[in-house]
Amino acid sequence: MDELSLVKKLLENVYLGTPQIHKNIVVVPLISPAAEAGEDSDLIPLQEAIAKGLRIKETCEVERVLVQNWTERDVFLMESEGLVGGYQNRAIAKSVVVAARSQRFVEVNCVEKGRWRGTRSTFDAAGMCYASLREEKLLSIYRSGSISQDEVWAEIDGRLSQGAKTYNMFSIYQARRQDIEEYMSHFYYASRSMGAMVIVGGGKVHLDLYWSARVMKKNLTRLLRSAVVETSPTPGGSYLPPWEVKSLLGEIPQAKPHALAGEDGGMSLLLASRKLISSALIYRGRVVHLSAHIDRSESDKITESELVDWVVKEQSVESEWERRAERNRRIEEDRSLRHKARLQALRFFGDVHKRRIGADVR
Repeated sequence: MDELSLVKKLLENVYLGTPQIHKNIVVVPLISPAAEAGEDSDLIPLQEAIAKGLRIKETCEVERVLVQNWTERDVFLMESEGLVGGYQNRAIAKSVVVAARSQRFVEVNCVEKGRWRGTRSTFDAAGMCYASLREEKLLSIYRSGSISQDEVWAEIDGRLSQGAKTYNMFSIYQARRQDIEEYMSHFYYASRSMGAMVIVGGGKVHLDLYWSARVMKKNLTRLLRSAVVETSPTPGGSYLPPWEVKSLLGEIPQAKPHALAGEDGGMSLLLASRKLISSALIYRGRVVHLSAHIDRSESDKITESELVDWVVKEQSVESEWERRAERNRRIEEDRSLRHKARLQALRFFGDVHKRRIGADVR
């Protein structure tokens, strides 16, 4: 199966959960009935790996760091994941996997213009690039094959006040701290969701989808924070129609594959169309992470009351789906228990038969 087919299959096996709404942000969970818990996965996210002993070291080169993974698990580094420390704060340039018990250089971008000094030579994982910067980085790859450091700095500079001592991307989050906390109190992790679509202001759609529901649950806060800083101080009341949101999942695999590069850390696939830019990391035959940024600013909008009415109807449909899924799960469990009981009975009577034959021989 080729890489594009893997992306298509992944998207076909998820459905949209009940939208969560607050002001001008709508979060649509991407749910899989077969979402794996991932507790025993051989692949873990960066923050978890750092707690297990992974180290990220400064190389004195702006565009790469050294990742030493002496743990027993492969480690996933997500594009735009923030790194704090070293001589300058950085962000992962492209998603990559660092194999267990190995080390490798990883491409990064500087997100702190103006500082080149530090008291330590290692990094910690902290947050991620805000949504439009993530989009800009992918577009840079689409236009030139690599990420322009000047474009990254220009995007960050445009969001910070003039005269700052250093142009640190994380200062943007600090400036919106109260807004972020207020928004975050209105959103929650939806059971069995492996990703989410975050719709900002009715026009910009930011999508992330992971291989594991557990990883999605860990990343939800960071994804939402990266979208909240995109909101305007006076949010409007228009929203993208849910029936149009449903069609977005099918648009991603229809986009043209622009860049395909394979290496030990996984194969990266870039998909692009006039209103869409998307990337996927394929590792050992599965899509580890899929991100997409879709422009729907020109689409027709609906009011908040119309959106709420639709959500209420969808919740009743989803509740019925939940009841059916639970009933099917119990049927499968019952079948499994019956099958195990039959096997145990066969083994028992087989052992009895063997003992009888042994007794007859003696």
